[in-house]
Amino acid sequence: MKSRLCALLSTVETFALVYPNYRTSNDFILTFLALYIAQYAVLAVYNIFIYPFYRSPLRHLPGPKNGNIFFGQTLDFVKAEGPNDLLLTWMRQNPDAPIIRYLHMANSEWLLMNSVQACKEVLQTKCYAFEKPAWFRRVVGEIAGVGLVNTEGDEHRVQRKLLAGPFSLSNIKRLVPGFNDKASELSARIVSTMKENPDEPIEVAKIFSQTTLDIVGRAALGVELGSLSTSGSNFSNLYQCILDQPPAGQVISAINMFIPVRNWLPLKANRDFVHATQEVRRLLREAIRERKRVIFGNWDEKMVPKKEYTEEEGRDLLTFMIHEKSEGENKWSDEDILGHLLNFFAAGHETTAGALTWALLTLCLHPTIQFRLRAEINTQIPHSNPPSYTDLESLRYMTNFIKEVLRCYSPSTLIPRTPSSTLTLTCTNPPTVVPASTTILLNPAILHFNPTIWGPDAEVFNPERWESDHESAKDVLGSRDPYALEAFANGPRICIGRMFAMLEMKSVLVELIRNWEMNRGWGRDGSRLRDGEVCEGGVEEGLMGGVKVQNFITLKPRNGVWVKFKKID
Repeated sequence: MKSRLCALLSTVETFALVYPNYRTSNDFILTFLALYIAQYAVLAVYNIFIYPFYRSPLRHLPGPKNGNIFFGQTLDFVKAEGPNDLLLTWMRQNPDAPIIRYLHMANSEWLLMNSVQACKEVLQTKCYAFEKPAWFRRVVGEIAGVGLVNTEGDEHRVQRKLLAGPFSLSNIKRLVPGFNDKASELSARIVSTMKENPDEPIEVAKIFSQTTLDIVGRAALGVELGSLSTSGSNFSNLYQCILDQPPAGQVISAINMFIPVRNWLPLKANRDFVHATQEVRRLLREAIRERKRVIFGNWDEKMVPKKEYTEEEGRDLLTFMIHEKSEGENKWSDEDILGHLLNFFAAGHETTAGALTWALLTLCLHPTIQFRLRAEINTQIPHSNPPSYTDLESLRYMTNFIKEVLRCYSPSTLIPRTPSSTLTLTCTNPPTVVPASTTILLNPAILHFNPTIWGPDAEVFNPERWESDHESAKDVLGSRDPYALEAFANGPRICIGRMFAMLEMKSVLVELIRNWEMNRGWGRDGSRLRDGEVCEGGVEEGLMGGVKVQNFITLKPRNGVWVKFKKID
């Protein structure tokens, strides 16, 4: 917009100055360039050094004032230990402020939503007045495609309504046996690993990622990916390259948020990332074409599906999308279907694997919680058979435990929005006028650790706070607001796979807790314990128990989480 405005003004001014004394075309070109550069520089100086501090309607909002003269708080984010650290510091300094303002690259203004009311206004009341910023669509789109995650407005409503079928509770109930199969396979993988090194801790983040990827592969494609095998699968190796980048790759990803460098940067870390994303897309395109061939046969003019693919029972996501959207006015192309599959693969396995990793860390730090969960499982599911949907839903304390894991260790750290036009947020007094293109940031940890919402023990892990008769239900009413838990976001854009994730986590945790005693296998610095080493640390180390966090867009342990497993007879 700024460049177009400068170009228009420079064109008009060039004609006014040069036309009366026109000699050569070079006069026009040189005058235009000189005027354009001068005006763009003046406009840039105004936007970077004057507007944010002296003219912006947001300048009076509370927030940090110690940023760099050009980079704002960007350098502090880069140097932070974890993705939530700076934001939590500002929340603790301003716990009662509905909105916190800070400056990012080139002093661009960002607004951090710091209250339930503020988040509700962005996610529910004015949901479709906001859209994802262009930089976020670019960065996330590299991994997760377009699909439901990156569509906006009416198109989002239409696509979500169609995809509601595969993600309905009745359909997800039918997936529980598949969850159980993969949970058992995970347990067998642990047995196999322990045969080689019975006393050695196992790094669980990687095997959880392989487990959830296999589950998503079966639910999305109806195929076995084999990620839990010793050598892993092609998919798991590719996603490991994409999601577990080396330090150089992480720096490139950070730069790519502000400057699109993916397509031309020749560094190996960037080439490996680009190759992996392209290969995932190639494999999924092949799966789409092959499934269409199997469903419709020899591609007649009228695409009539074979009888076995017209039944509602047991259809995977790919089959559902091909069957429902291969004909009609708004039929989906292969690229449309690819976008939804990429959404499900990237978001559906990485965030759940992260939550399971932090769940095991918590079980190691709180043995009494592990004991209580095991007792509940043995009481509610006395048989040794895989649990049914009804069995899993009967585990009340397990449900509270998972909710508390999601509160204290929300995998998502970044939910950005930007208004498509200037609007007013009424969560502040007086209301705040937000200019178009201002970045709005929702960070789940900000709400999850705010003492005005959860009480003075907001930073303590306590599953009992979710009981309806717990004292927090009376003392801190905000914690009972559905919008106080933002792990899956909320409103019309709430995560469509939240029920899938909750049941998947319950199935895996039931398998592990009733068959294994889990103990800490990492030291006070988060590193793996060696033979004979014991760490006596515990809850006094805080929620992370010494484990270092990677500064990434999801909450990930920097060096994994190491757990010692002992089989329960």
